[in-house]
Amino acid sequence: MAKPTISYAQRFEDLYLMRCFGGRSDGFYIDIGSGHPVYDNASFAFYLEGWHGVTVEPNPRLARLSRAIRPRDRHVEALLGATGGEAMFYLVEDFHGLSTMIEAHARAAHQQFGKSSHAVAMPVMTLKELCRQHAPPVFEFLKVDVEGAEQEVLLNGDWRSFRPKVVVVEALAPYTLAPAWPAWEPFLAEHGYRYVWFDSLNRYYVAEEASELARCLETAPCAFEEVFQFRTVKPALVDARHPDHRLAKLLAGSDMTHLPLLGRDLLLKRVTAGIDCAALEQAAGADAIVEATETGASLESNGLKILETIITSTTRFFANREIYREDGWKRTKLDAISLLLTSCLQAEVNDSIRVIARPADLPILEALIPSEASYTVSHSHDGNSIIDVVIEKTAARELIPRLARNGASRITASPVGILYM
Repeated sequence: MAKPTISYAQRFEDLYLMRCFGGRSDGFYIDIGSGHPVYDNASFAFYLEGWHGVTVEPNPRLARLSRAIRPRDRHVEALLGATGGEAMFYLVEDFHGLSTMIEAHARAAHQQFGKSSHAVAMPVMTLKELCRQHAPPVFEFLKVDVEGAEQEVLLNGDWRSFRPKVVVVEALAPYTLAPAWPAWEPFLAEHGYRYVWFDSLNRYYVAEEASELARCLETAPCAFEEVFQFRTVKPALVDARHPDHRLAKLLAGSDMTHLPLLGRDLLLKRVTAGIDCAALEQAAGADAIVEATETGASLESNGLKILETIITSTTRFFANREIYREDGWKRTKLDAISLLLTSCLQAEVNDSIRVIARPADLPILEALIPSEASYTVSHSHDGNSIIDVVIEKTAARELIPRLARNGASRITASPVGILYM
């Protein structure tokens, strides 16, 4: 049975773009307003294919999650607008899609959906600045979804020096759903971008020098009925038939979304919840482990006991081969739990380092970071620079003293799992 196609995006944006760039194992994207690094994300499918790029997401929790899950990308924790500086960001904690730079939209979120927000001062940069710092002159696609501020982003780019082949822009105004594209479409046309497709939410523009890609979008279907859309996955916590339902119960609340970021001590506390303290104090032999878990309880209830250990094993994750091959929904969920558990194991060998430094010391500090490490740079409200690095623990022990000797004013480190490389 053929492997089902999965879309991670909200309106199949990744599949429309795959019609232009599918089959390539390398490419570059800029995803502005990227949101969650997987769910409703237009660039994640390309990341899985081996691509890399820049994501821009001001929500601190989602930005931190993105750094853990997508280490190949450069993650910018800031706002994009008409000018650089600082602006208020109205953060909706429990529904990040309503977070916005526009105060009137924040009020509408509260009035229409009962979602309150709190204002956070965030650094602002322009699209021109972003591209000059991080983008090649020509790259595959630019995606812009900034909840009503698309005009400010697009009109302040350097479109002569930086040329995405395809531009995807959320084109309906928040709440009213009125057409928003008249504010920027003539500007894009003046800079050599032709409108070619509308997916019911986003408008797609193709650069004149990449006009051969227009056909890929103009002949696209209006719907992908046979595609499995990741956003329709039923939560494991509420579905007892779900393969990782028990794990979801242990990690109930928001912990599941933070699993790649949990320290080993906290993860141990969550996973061993409900096990008697006396059992946890015993030496971790095979008998003690079994007796402290559901397996031990099952043996005892059936009048059985362990006589001898015949063989020991390393960590493996098994699934029914036939179900995995033929049931796309279960395969996706099995892949997800395998991915999360792998991240926990990887936390034994990887550290996340956060460095606070003066902007003047930034070039020296960046030069000290090994090429195999992944890092991002952001700016704090007090004018300092923040460097977040994901690196192997052995290399971290050498890097931290060097950073301290060359201008880092504060350094923190914690274990982190890597989900994709």
